[in-house]
Amino acid sequence: MMTTTVQDTSKSFVYFITIVAALAGLLFGMDTGVISGALPLIVKHFHLSDELKGFVVSSLSIGAVAGVVLCQPISRLWGRRMGLLVSAVIFTGASIALFYVPTPSILIAIRFVLGLAIGIATFSTPLYLSEISPRAVRGAMISTYQLMVAGGFLVAYISDAMISNSGNWHLMLGIVVIPAVFMLCFVLFLPRSPRWLILNNRESEARKVLAKILDADEMETSIREIKDSVSHKNTFWSLISDKRFIAVVVLGLGMQFFQQATGDNAVNYYVPTIFKLAGFATLHQQMLCAIVFGFVHTFMTLVAIKYVDRWGRRPILMLGLGIMALGMLMLAAIVYIGPSNDALRYTGVLSTFIYTAGYSISVGPVVWVICSEIFPLRIRDVGIMVTTMGNWVFNAMVSQSFPALLHKLTGPGVFMLFVVMSIIGIFFVKFLTPETKGISLEQIENNLESGRRLRNLGVQV
Repeated sequence: MMTTTVQDTSKSFVYFITIVAALAGLLFGMDTGVISGALPLIVKHFHLSDELKGFVVSSLSIGAVAGVVLCQPISRLWGRRMGLLVSAVIFTGASIALFYVPTPSILIAIRFVLGLAIGIATFSTPLYLSEISPRAVRGAMISTYQLMVAGGFLVAYISDAMISNSGNWHLMLGIVVIPAVFMLCFVLFLPRSPRWLILNNRESEARKVLAKILDADEMETSIREIKDSVSHKNTFWSLISDKRFIAVVVLGLGMQFFQQATGDNAVNYYVPTIFKLAGFATLHQQMLCAIVFGFVHTFMTLVAIKYVDRWGRRPILMLGLGIMALGMLMLAAIVYIGPSNDALRYTGVLSTFIYTAGYSISVGPVVWVICSEIFPLRIRDVGIMVTTMGNWVFNAMVSQSFPALLHKLTGPGVFMLFVVMSIIGIFFVKFLTPETKGISLEQIENNLESGRRLRNLGVQV
């Protein structure tokens, strides 16, 4: 089997591409994370009902669904990089607007617009990174996006803790403008996706990009594989109606479902509420716990980056889901017993750290990796659009329903629901998910078109 290596002379270029593209993840994490500290202040300021509280949170997810749909034609017509540029422009404008929010309806509208940017970014970034990455480090490069998401949550928790005592929730929300401006400045220096260039008959430009990443022999092999993929006779419409394509869409939607249904974004959106259930009374205490939570999230995502291309996608997914189930089971037990002393309170917080550690090495980054790998080149944008849209639909459902579920099922009931979903997710990975480490995107496509089972899409022929 041929293994692609990143040449020393190319590493700085690869790092630059990865970091700039993944800035979209930092903005995603910050925009999602800041609401956890700001929400109690917003509820107090506007006297929000539980329903409006849910809409303030879920408006971001609803906007993201629309953003994914909007980005697909942009990506197809003008390239993957254009999606990143459009998201940077919207991030910057909407973040400035957050400093001036007179009513709840305006806040919901601005967060919907921010959701557009996040939807575009979550579509464009994994797609772009998957198409420009050397195969040996593809998992790590795409996982860097999730690292930036985790880093965004951490920055949000730190800024919330620093600002929460002042009560200035406008500043909490608007601080995202700083990285948005950085992304806007640097994204224009990114190269175009070489696969998109070849798909649009611009081979000479694709060669210039690949020459900066691969050595000469590997570049020729990569170009040959991409051109072979493009030359297949199937039409666009025959591909998207093919049962094999539908099967990988279902696989991708299943992965996105378990990323959301296991509860991570509910935890992220409502971190103070969960730490309050664990026995920490003040918002400042809750935000200090959230900072440590963010550090764990970020550090364990670094672990995923290190090992996703060594251990493989399947083992790290099953390990992480098992750890998530353990953490949620502990939290359910602590909340059920009642955090009546310091030992129980700290154990409750520890359980959330265990949970996020499992998420951060598994379904957090690896779902994006797999969903960006399994679709044929000519309809990769459509496949990623559908699965990313599914992610945000599931996200909106969880974030909108979480306050009501807490009220109806109580904390232990909701957390046990997440335990059950994590266990089901392990079986989903075991029986349906392919191992794609070290395999070219074109080989995965060939396996799909030759009729291999979903679990065997990563087999090297």
